[in-house]
Amino acid sequence: MPQTYNVDTPDRLLDSAEKLFSKKGYGAVTLSALAKDAGANVGQIVYHFTTKEALFHACILRRSNVLSRERHSLLTNYTRLVGPENVAIEPLIRAYVDPFFDKVRGGDEGWHNYTLLLARVVWRENSANTLAAGFNEVAIEFLKSFRMALPGLTQDGAVRGFQFLLATLYSSVSDDRRIELLTDGTSRAGDYDAYYRFLIPFIAAGFERIAQ
Repeated sequence: MPQTYNVDTPDRLLDSAEKLFSKKGYGAVTLSALAKDAGANVGQIVYHFTTKEALFHACILRRSNVLSRERHSLLTNYTRLVGPENVAIEPLIRAYVDPFFDKVRGGDEGWHNYTLLLARVVWRENSANTLAAGFNEVAIEFLKSFRMALPGLTQDGAVRGFQFLLATLYSSVSDDRRIELLTDGTSRAGDYDAYYRFLIPFIAAGFERIAQ
């Protein structure tokens, strides 16, 4: 009896890619494993995405537009509210960070997998162009606003500070258990609210010092 597959669209393949890439890393996941998890076959992956790299690209871009749209909206509304000449660094950081943490804390498994995926692959050598395609347009808007908020901030300082922001943001959701070992269990790796409370002032102070 021929095997039947329950994949009608590429979305289920992307769901499996999100889950497996986030847990095991891009290199450790085979097309066969992806197909099995999705209840599909390798031929369907090749048909919809051609290669694993193309599937990875589509996986990143599928949700990046949601994050970018929400960030852009918060940035635009805040700038209109106070005027471009009155923007401050901490509200700008919140406008960038809040949509990400909203997804982390929202309880949606797909978004949880996606944020873990970003944390795992953001520094992967072959990820730069894919992440740029999904996030750079809005990131550039924020970099300009950072420099408006802090006139002493150079372009180089803004970009390097932004990289520190990303590193801190993604490490917050990596579930690194070392924090529990360092505090004898009094601090929890999965306490995203605590990470959020510390991340905002930490990054804001860093930008302010760089601008000096």
